[in-house]
Amino acid sequence: MKISFSSAAALLLSMSRHVQAKAVFAHFMVDNTENYSTSWWKSDMVEAATAGIDAFALNIAAGSNITDAQLPNAFDAAASAGFKLFFSFDYAGNGAWDKADVIALLNKYVHHSAYFQHSDSTPLVSTFEGPDNAADWVDIKGSVGCFLIPDWSSLGAKPAVALENDVADGLFNWSPWSWGGESMDTYTDASYIQYLDGKPYMMGASPWFYTNLPGYSKNWMWPDHTMKLWGDRWTQIMFLQPEYVEIISWNDFGESHYIGDIIDTPPYLSNGYAAFDYITGMKHYPLRWPLQVWTEQYKTGKATVKEESLVLEYLLHSTDGCSDGGTPVNTATQLQYEYSAGDVLGGGKYIGYYAVLASPGNISISVGGKNMAGSWASEPAGGVGVYYGSVYVEDGASGTVAASIIRNDQTVFAITSDKDIGGCDADGNANFNPYVYGDFSTKAVSATETAHDISDLVCTAGTGAEGFGGICAIVCKYGYCPSSSCTCTNMGLQNEEPKITGDEGHALSDPNYEGLCSWVYNHGYTTEFTKYCTTEKKDLSAPAVSPFLHKACTSGQAGSDDSTQDLCAWACAYGYCPNAVCRCTGTGTLLSLDDASVPSEGDVDYTVTLADDSSMFLEAICSFACDYGLCICYSGSDDGDGDGAAEPPCDYSLTFDSLEALAAAADSYEPYCAGMYALGVLSNNHTATLSKFNDANNNYDSLFGYYVKYVKGLVAHSIWSFMKSDGYTYFTCNFKGGTSTFDCPNPSTLTGDSYTTNVEIEWTLTNETGFHAVLGTTYGVEPGWVKFAEQDITPYCAPQMVQGQPIDTCHAKLVKMDNFPQQADDITVSNPKNLFTEAGANLTALPTSIDATLTDLMLGQWGGSIEDVVDVYTMPVALAFQAVKAMEQVKSIGETEKEEEQKNLILLIVTVVLAVVPFVGEELAGVAGLAALARAIAIAGEAGNAAFDIYSMVDDPSSIGYTIFGTLFGAAGIASSFRNADHFSSAGEARRAMGEAKVAQMGDTFKGYSELTEKIVKSCKL
Repeated sequence: MKISFSSAAALLLSMSRHVQAKAVFAHFMVDNTENYSTSWWKSDMVEAATAGIDAFALNIAAGSNITDAQLPNAFDAAASAGFKLFFSFDYAGNGAWDKADVIALLNKYVHHSAYFQHSDSTPLVSTFEGPDNAADWVDIKGSVGCFLIPDWSSLGAKPAVALENDVADGLFNWSPWSWGGESMDTYTDASYIQYLDGKPYMMGASPWFYTNLPGYSKNWMWPDHTMKLWGDRWTQIMFLQPEYVEIISWNDFGESHYIGDIIDTPPYLSNGYAAFDYITGMKHYPLRWPLQVWTEQYKTGKATVKEESLVLEYLLHSTDGCSDGGTPVNTATQLQYEYSAGDVLGGGKYIGYYAVLASPGNISISVGGKNMAGSWASEPAGGVGVYYGSVYVEDGASGTVAASIIRNDQTVFAITSDKDIGGCDADGNANFNPYVYGDFSTKAVSATETAHDISDLVCTAGTGAEGFGGICAIVCKYGYCPSSSCTCTNMGLQNEEPKITGDEGHALSDPNYEGLCSWVYNHGYTTEFTKYCTTEKKDLSAPAVSPFLHKACTSGQAGSDDSTQDLCAWACAYGYCPNAVCRCTGTGTLLSLDDASVPSEGDVDYTVTLADDSSMFLEAICSFACDYGLCICYSGSDDGDGDGAAEPPCDYSLTFDSLEALAAAADSYEPYCAGMYALGVLSNNHTATLSKFNDANNNYDSLFGYYVKYVKGLVAHSIWSFMKSDGYTYFTCNFKGGTSTFDCPNPSTLTGDSYTTNVEIEWTLTNETGFHAVLGTTYGVEPGWVKFAEQDITPYCAPQMVQGQPIDTCHAKLVKMDNFPQQADDITVSNPKNLFTEAGANLTALPTSIDATLTDLMLGQWGGSIEDVVDVYTMPVALAFQAVKAMEQVKSIGETEKEEEQKNLILLIVTVVLAVVPFVGEELAGVAGLAALARAIAIAGEAGNAAFDIYSMVDDPSSIGYTIFGTLFGAAGIASSFRNADHFSSAGEARRAMGEAKVAQMGDTFKGYSELTEKIVKSCKL
């Protein structure tokens, strides 16, 4: 008997369901209840129970006075409300719990009627971290007899489950948030289920994560930029069917994932631990309305909809124009690659929405009166239940947020939020805690049960990691969605499977594809996935690096403070690379810290001075490095040796004539000083260049005149070159007086015996647009430089030779061509000297800017990286020198009759002007004739390839040239507001991102300067 993969999956799913009654918990921070009364406790419990929550997991910190004071209130309220509680011992907040204290507290409460019992009548206990104290639980369980499901997520599932001979009876996964702003996947869940091997799995669910609590050294977020995390996670829970679900959280306001009411002001808003108030007024409780349906479905298979509701979830502010608070997406503290908030949440944004409906309906969203048709990412099978999705809102949209549910083209009910999108908070911050607004329909509906039991549903849509997305999309659609390789994104009734063909498929190299390849080949998909699948059975081994892991930082360097170079270089190599301190320069597979290699004292050039106002990010990376033996951060002036300075002084009496001399003398000065000396050389070099530029500007009129003359002289040649190539194909011909047309001949092929009589051919241009486009782009000839007139061709034919004597048998005939393209009688060639002249003001101001920045660095008031400064100033100095150097070559050519020398002079002039175009600016360059330079390059032919490389860089408004020069120059020359460390940091990073190929495109002189300054600045870091 054949059985389909989806049927097998459904069978295994039903077999895996334990008789253990499922339950839903919410993580509850007891330390946030200092002012709670018993009635407040009871109010929270009633609201939680209404949403289908069975118990609070009470997070209690060691030694907390609030815990001692509030536990009696909590258990009294729970007994009154018929609600349950259990302990989650927090081993991170105030440090590890003492074993005796844990035993005493459990013995006091586990027999209380309100304490939650696992199915075997043993009290459930959990933790927040604490794997280093796993051995304590051998004795605690022996004394109390509890059922332990700890969160030891810092270790991962495999090592956590094996601690102390499997002391854990199950595991809780504290990882319900997406990575890098992406959608949530279930690969971590799959690993827990695999390694637990039948033991209970407690799956985490959470709507969001954002924290900015410098007082607790916490500042990062894990958002889902599409605002669907809450719905996606519950879809995953329905699919995986874990024994328990714990919602993170009920009231952890500081991490922005609360679903409870904001009853009391959290303590960290008043004690200065929070960067700003991102909680007051930011309600989340409407998220409990769809939760009520999900929890019932999860626990019983079905749910009843008694009233319809609609919920909106969105961010009020944008990163554009508001401070992002230095908050990264992801956190280096967990060895994650960090993105800036703007990278993930910049530009447009999404509005998420959740609707509990008794029958199908559509949704419409509006922002500031602009309507947008929404769509559902997930719809309940049979039409009854929770619908959810999100809609993209374009950047800049602001105003009132509203939504409506529509059935049969009629609005069933509508809501209008009480908080608009737009602006910033009162202090200019972007609040990354989402606002949740919702309301219920005023129209009553009959209590309606969901149409299908969860056990009758299968996966109907899915996705996967890179390389798995396409194949997972197919197999998950038909119910086969292995969580080890794919993530299910929707559930519904079984889709009709493609016909089974019997074709055999196997993984080509990665065993994670084995089941997937078998399914797709067996269902006729034999050509779509040959990159991963084959028909032959292979001997496979697991890949050295899991394809489901996210990228990690593997190399880095100092960010804005050069003194952190050694610190960043070491920490970033092991994945700890905070954006606020370091710059990640390479990604790959995370290196293990178990055998971390720490540089010796003699290999460290920089120590870090920690001031009273040092950022939490700097303090954290210093602490991380020191934990592994690299202790190079010191308070105040203490550098560890008691001799004060963390940065070596520079001898400014030293002078260097050139960058070459500076590089050669690297052993004679401290590495830190290399960048300082380089700026001095750049300033002096440019001052010398300026005198030559002014000479060129005053005395080279005649040389620019040669450029105009030579371009004119090459026009006729260029037109003829085009015509004998394929220009003739843009015409049709007919003999004078004739009526029939024919394909025009290639004029270069006409010979003495082409015709037997004199002929006159009329040429008719049939594709004027295409003709001028090619003639201008490829041959550099403007439309105004062409006329269409008569041109005579007198073919030549050589006389025949008989016995060494010529016999006049040549009968060459005249070919007259009418309307043939030729050089116009009067043409105007733009003189690029205007561009050259306009660059003078900014060129002249450059040394002043360099010297001012050098002074800031010497006085310690720059606040940025010297590498950025050197990289940014090198470009204009090098290009100016390149321009003057080329102008000297122009002078050596001067007036000439040789065509190749004429072309060379044209290209040198073009090179000169292109080098100074960024000093002029994009807009003025366009007005002054930048496009004409492209035609000059083309008219010079193949010799112009190098010049065209430079032109392609300069002509791009987004190019690095305009980025750097925009940093340096305002409309009226140097603008002091532009000369700051932040702008230089962005421009420096862009310059380093050019790569060798683009650097080479800018010319040999620029390349030479770049290589020298790179070598010099690198010496700062050795």
